[in-house]
Amino acid sequence: MAGSSSGARLLLSSPKIARNLLSLSMSFLLMFTSYQGLASLQSSINSVGGLGTAGLAVTYACVVPSSLLVSPLALDWLGAKRTMLLGMLGYVIYFLLSLAPGWATIIPGSALLGLCGAPLWAGMSLYTVQLAAIADAEAAADDKGRQNNGDKGGKKVATLPVFFGVFFTIVTSCNIWGNLISYLTLVDRSDGGVSNSTAAISNFSCGYRFCPAKPAAGAEAPTSDAEVEALGPGGLPAVKFYTLMSCFIATAVVSVLVMFFLVDRNDPPKNEEPVKAGTQQQVSQLLERLRKALAQLVDPRQLLLVPLTINAGLSQAFSLGDFTEGFVACTSGIASVGLVMISYGVSQVVTGLLAGQAAARVGPAPVLLSALMGLLAMEVGSLFWEVLPQPEWPLHGMAVAWGAVDSVWVTLLNALYGEYFADNAGAAFSALRLWQSLGFIIGFSYNKLLCIEQKLYVMIGLLGLSAVTFVICVLINRRKTIQVIAPLQTADSEKQLSEND
Repeated sequence: MAGSSSGARLLLSSPKIARNLLSLSMSFLLMFTSYQGLASLQSSINSVGGLGTAGLAVTYACVVPSSLLVSPLALDWLGAKRTMLLGMLGYVIYFLLSLAPGWATIIPGSALLGLCGAPLWAGMSLYTVQLAAIADAEAAADDKGRQNNGDKGGKKVATLPVFFGVFFTIVTSCNIWGNLISYLTLVDRSDGGVSNSTAAISNFSCGYRFCPAKPAAGAEAPTSDAEVEALGPGGLPAVKFYTLMSCFIATAVVSVLVMFFLVDRNDPPKNEEPVKAGTQQQVSQLLERLRKALAQLVDPRQLLLVPLTINAGLSQAFSLGDFTEGFVACTSGIASVGLVMISYGVSQVVTGLLAGQAAARVGPAPVLLSALMGLLAMEVGSLFWEVLPQPEWPLHGMAVAWGAVDSVWVTLLNALYGEYFADNAGAAFSALRLWQSLGFIIGFSYNKLLCIEQKLYVMIGLLGLSAVTFVICVLINRRKTIQVIAPLQTADSEKQLSEND
């Protein structure tokens, strides 16, 4: 409870810090309520020709160059808040294009989404690091005042994991609200169940046996012209589809307004320079930013974290694409995707809160390693799971387990990168998005090429590699930390001895 009370004290000690962190979290919650709600349905709604997963793959493919080039430059030139605002506008445009889904709209919109997504998340991470630094400075000043008054104060708690824990606890609830919106909109209340257009296929080809490339038995197409005109994408009733998209667009617009009006600019002051720098100076600054980005990519600890970071993206791609389509929609219908993924979202919220507090006590590395072992057990278990349409509680149970693991990835990888690469935070968070996006690209690119069983074997192999390289990275970072701290402790000891003499 000490960690929890200390984390609360960090927020309550400064109303301005609390307002900015909570407003930032609320803005992202609203935006990703819309995005996650739509993304969970992409593989099912836009399944013809693999349009939905192709769009998701394009999104994360565009995140790669954006992470390398756009994010560092945008953060340096615009600052965290304005970078996030521009990124959110890209999401709004994507939702508008999704009103008329097709290759001419979804693919360009997905590309824009990828270009905007990397700066958006890198800006969030940098802004949270800046808030944590301000909180640490205020806490240090407060502790100094307490010590002067003879009060030793309480146990010091790492601020950054607490802040990331609060942020992702709030934001990951987007899976609850986004999927709740989709479920309430798509469920057929006329007969208390799911309409024929969203009905299940056949449990004999579901679960680990599911092969997206093969037409599944039991799928039915509309027969009359009236049915065709009344249906929207994915065989959904057109009225329901446009109602759903209207809800998503409105929520995204409110998100931008919250960011604009309630989140303060928090950029550190820059050195006074002429507003219009010469061309040579601008080129030098650009090359310096690129040098920092490349230096981050070749850092030995960064290279060792690559498999784990890719695995984080691959795991989330599996839950968004393969689990929703091959396990849930296949057995229970598209409308059930929203209901099952609510369990996923609830699990993310609870786990994000607990993971942030656990990391504040023992550091992010042990918690990440525990999540890695849990994911390995889930993936192996999925190879033996005979999924059935009834009862549905096993689907909810797997959604809870997958949500817990994904929440740990999202929450603590940011904290880990912020801790390990504090001296190059902007480039580090861009690298995080780069490698995580590569995991998404892999997961969505082979979505229609491999069966789920084959994908699970790929994920298990990568997970084993991630465990080995992650442990090595933790050991290297621990040794580096000792090498930095030891001379400082020696100097302090010598100073104290000289004062005693």
